[in-house]
Amino acid sequence: SAAKNPSPPQYESAQTDTLSSKRTTQSAHNPDRKQGRESETKRAALRRTQVHHNTKAVETDKMVPQLKFPLLLLLAAAGSDTASAQCDPTPELSALSDWTSDPRASATAASLPPIQATSPSCPTDPLRQKVLLLGVDGLRTDAAAMLPLPNLRRLERMGTYSYWADTHQTGVTYSGPGWCSMFTGVEAERHDVTDGNSESEIKTLSYPTVFKLVKDAFDKRIAASVVWDPLVDWIIDHEDPTTLDARYTTSSDADMASVAEGWIRSGEYDFVFADFDGVDGAGHGNTFDGYAAAYGVAVANTDALIGE
Repeated sequence: SAAKNPSPPQYESAQTDTLSSKRTTQSAHNPDRKQGRESETKRAALRRTQVHHNTKAVETDKMVPQLKFPLLLLLAAAGSDTASAQCDPTPELSALSDWTSDPRASATAASLPPIQATSPSCPTDPLRQKVLLLGVDGLRTDAAAMLPLPNLRRLERMGTYSYWADTHQTGVTYSGPGWCSMFTGVEAERHDVTDGNSESEIKTLSYPTVFKLVKDAFDKRIAASVVWDPLVDWIIDHEDPTTLDARYTTSSDADMASVAEGWIRSGEYDFVFADFDGVDGAGHGNTFDGYAAAYGVAVANTDALIGE
């Protein structure tokens, strides 16, 4: 696409070349102005050098490695016994059904109702507040930002979000170190899972996970439904087998989501973790690229499951 659509810096450089050439030719016929034109020619050459340098910088920035990090969404949800419709923390976002390929413009233009979940007239007992932690393995943040994902946008509008948060810069880009960084909130050099996905490597985790901290500090009921079972077997249970009050492992995102949904609707658990793995499978089988059809379909399917 770069060959068909030259970037503005390249186009500007070509214009500068043409202009400089004309002025140099004119100065040869006008000796009195030659010295001034030579200075201008030098300035034009300097501009071309700067433009070339900036173009290289932009191109370097675009060469983003296809890192595989799980995208996590942490949602503090109100209690399930909300008294009235006006206290419902879930807005009707039908305007999102017509989203275009430009989510930033669509989000700005969408007519969305205000969120009243934290209104003083709709108090929620702190003892009944719930937490839902969603992990989408292999979901690139640039793909999440550019693809039309109405349910992800819905969650964004219900709280605070960031596409720039980063807790994993020092470890290799494998699932084991990445998930441990997500669960602990610290770099690999601190939690000690620095290399690989094997059981022996992942079980070197030496820093408490958010699940362990919540259990010890608040004695809340915690449940985890996962597709990649090492998340439970090698990380959460290995750290402390009494942390989880319920656990479910499966090979299907749909089955995993169905179990997690049942837990959420029952109100029995205070902290629910759900792990989606279909996007990661599509990335390994094809490519981790939001423009790739198979990868984009997997991301859209995951968004639909999140909506359920």
